[in-house]
Amino acid sequence: MRWIFILIGCVFFTPMAWSQSADSLFLLKDYEKIPYISRLLRQSYKGADEKQVLAFYDALQEAAFKKDDATIQIAALAFLAQYYTLQNNLSKAQQYYEEGLELSHLRRLKYLEPVMLHLAGNNAYKQDRYASGLEKLLRAHTLMENLGSQYFPDMGQYLYDLGYAYFYYYEDLVEALRFVQAAMKYPMPSEETDIGCHNILGLIYRATGEANLSDSCFKIALHKAEAIRDTANIGDVSGNIGYNHMQAGRLNEAEVFMKKDYHLSMLKQNWTSACLAKMTLSSIALARNNTAASLEYIHDARQLVHTHQAQLTRKALYTIYYFIYMNLSRTARLQGNDKMLIGVLDSMILYKDSLFRSRESREKASVQIKLIKESNQYQLELLRSEERRNILFRNTLIIIILLVVVVALQIVYRLKRVNKNNEEQLTEYANVLVEKNQLLEQFSNKMQELENQPEHIEHQIEDIFKELRSRPILSEDDWLHFKQLFERIYKNFFTNITQHIPGITQSEIRLLALTKLGLSTKEMADLQGVAADSIRKARYRLRKKIELYVHENKNIAQVLKEL
Repeated sequence: MRWIFILIGCVFFTPMAWSQSADSLFLLKDYEKIPYISRLLRQSYKGADEKQVLAFYDALQEAAFKKDDATIQIAALAFLAQYYTLQNNLSKAQQYYEEGLELSHLRRLKYLEPVMLHLAGNNAYKQDRYASGLEKLLRAHTLMENLGSQYFPDMGQYLYDLGYAYFYYYEDLVEALRFVQAAMKYPMPSEETDIGCHNILGLIYRATGEANLSDSCFKIALHKAEAIRDTANIGDVSGNIGYNHMQAGRLNEAEVFMKKDYHLSMLKQNWTSACLAKMTLSSIALARNNTAASLEYIHDARQLVHTHQAQLTRKALYTIYYFIYMNLSRTARLQGNDKMLIGVLDSMILYKDSLFRSRESREKASVQIKLIKESNQYQLELLRSEERRNILFRNTLIIIILLVVVVALQIVYRLKRVNKNNEEQLTEYANVLVEKNQLLEQFSNKMQELENQPEHIEHQIEDIFKELRSRPILSEDDWLHFKQLFERIYKNFFTNITQHIPGITQSEIRLLALTKLGLSTKEMADLQGVAADSIRKARYRLRKKIELYVHENKNIAQVLKEL
């Protein structure tokens, strides 16, 4: 919206002039610059002379050169080209359009190139370069669709221009209707474009035989044109309404509207419209059998064509002359003038053939355009397919990254849990060791007391027995302290064991010591932190080893008793 406020400022403060307008362009985004400059042209420079327009163009180019801004250069070229288009100097306009298009392509200005391409195409088909013009329009439309309509504020205008080309130059009603209806879904860049959309809809519905819809569209267009006092469009739409009245047999209403169209067309120097208005008035006169009035209108049309022929397009000339000779033939029939009829019929057929050849050339161009359109559509589908693949790749990558993050978080969480469990186990084990150290210290103290107090030895030995039978042996330190206490009760026990049973292991010595204390299998298992079944198996193997070395059939208890 900000370029609208900038434009209003330029309109109301024109004396502050060109440098300020150029500075305003630098505040806009790339895709806003050509729409802004187009509105500035329509509202401030439409009626300006060439000298004033060139001065503003030079100011824009100077500002662009100082700041090395190619977008301002292109906007300036678009400004001057559109001015020459309004002045009907189409060849000169085309030079500036092509220059702007080349610059936008070289600088890879993706939002400006489609607009310049469209403007160049729109100007080309006005010069009867149908295939070249519509090819540019369709290529521009493909690029705009691919980039997104949000980057083209005048999308309504561009679609309207396509509809106009298809209707007036290719007479393709289906495509014309499609583009005009699409244009009306966008904000109109100007009231003139809005009026033009309703006017073309009226012409399309007339051609398809939908008279009521045609009348409705023309009435809306006329109401809008009168609201803004647009003389040119009031004349055009009035002529279309008059033609509808003539076709419906309402000759008086038709005459009023056609005369209005003629006068306004002359005022705006729209010579094609003025000639066609005269020919429609001639047809109305013939419908009333008024051959004199018809001939007078035909004479006026011929005079206009003779005076302004250089400003009429080839198609317009063929159309006007065809209607002139068609009405002359009708007049000759009404007058019974066979000699005149033969002459004008030949001329009418000549111009009809010229129109046919012109239409045939347009149809050939239309076939070329259809192929171009299909190619553009294919390119567009390729671009869309590539975009979909890129989106799929991006989404897949995002999902993979998210999965990796989730897995990493899970691993970190589990590691924290494992570390926490390990810390708890270590703490518990440390507490057990502390407790065992305290117990061992207590055992040492008790043993010292036993040595110092012989009278209580038996009592103390009984207590040590109880301690030995109840405390676990889990580590080497536990075992060493156990052996020290055990030796105090059973002197030289461990030395005798190793002498009588060579090759006995430490675990087997431990088993014999516990057996000596009279512990059950379960109690031995609990003290050593193993299963009872492991104790049974160990005792079985120990018994076999004892039998091997003592060469007698004695059990473990008997051997221990002797030791």
